Amino acid sequence: MIIKAFKSGISKAWRYRRVVLVVYVTTLMLASLVALPFKGLLENKAGNSLIVSDLVKGFDYTFLNDFFQNYGEGFLPLWDQSILLVGFHFVFMIFLMGGIVKLVVVAPEKYDRLLFWGASGQYFWRLFRTTVYFLIIHGLILAFFVYLFLVITKGMSPEKLDSELIIVDTLKGLAPFYFFIGAFFFMWQDYTKIFIIEENRRFTTRPTLNALRFIMKNFRKSYGLYLLNILLLVLLIIGNHFLSCFLFVDSLKGIILAFVLSQVFIIGRLVLKLTRLGSEASLIKNKI
Repeated sequence: MIIKAFKSGISKAWRYRRVVLVVYVTTLMLASLVALPFKGLLENKAGNSLIVSDLVKGFDYTFLNDFFQNYGEGFLPLWDQSILLVGFHFVFMIFLMGGIVKLVVVAPEKYDRLLFWGASGQYFWRLFRTTVYFLIIHGLILAFFVYLFLVITKGMSPEKLDSELIIVDTLKGLAPFYFFIGAFFFMWQDYTKIFIIEENRRFTTRPTLNALRFIMKNFRKSYGLYLLNILLLVLLIIGNHFLSCFLFVDSLKGIILAFVLSQVFIIGRLVLKLTRLGSEASLIKNKI
């Protein structure tokens, strides 16, 4: 059942690949609105400085400190603009989510533009409220694990610990629990979105509870399918990091290759997200 639902998710991702293009182009445009002003600031303030050459070497605290000391007066307005654009991108992705989930639930033979954009508007506020509720839940879970970590490590105070290795060991011990518990609630959020579209209720309480009932009734299949999708995402991240280590961005060719690799990574993430939602919708359809 898991493999069958996963294959269905892959099929939907291919059928509705135009959705990936829409999301990718939107993300690229917003990223450009952030990057271009910063590029202009660099060229205007430090274009003739040798300090700019350090950018291609990756993260460098000395470079960042020197840059902000000498040219930081124009950075704060750009930072505020970037925060606004990130917020807009977050909200717009919620808007598109209604259309994405509607497609994988209805499962037309090919991408339906009217269905996609109509559902994006129709379900926006319901999905927005759901996202806010689950963000609060995720925040509480993270806060609990941070609190637990600080209690065990005694506030990470070297004076109170027999060995600083306790900090590392505690982090390694808590991380798997946080991952699997957090994954459950992210999965619940996915299924809630699907049930909101399936049931088309005005309020989201019933779809949220029905999603939880479905998960608990089919826990092995639903959680196993979600972990399979997450495993592919982890492999994509590892693969991207591995390839990035072999790129030398000290030349034009290296910079171009690094940019292409980053775009392939973004598209890959979008495809996997569409695959995950499509496979979960197929699992619900086959089990109900």
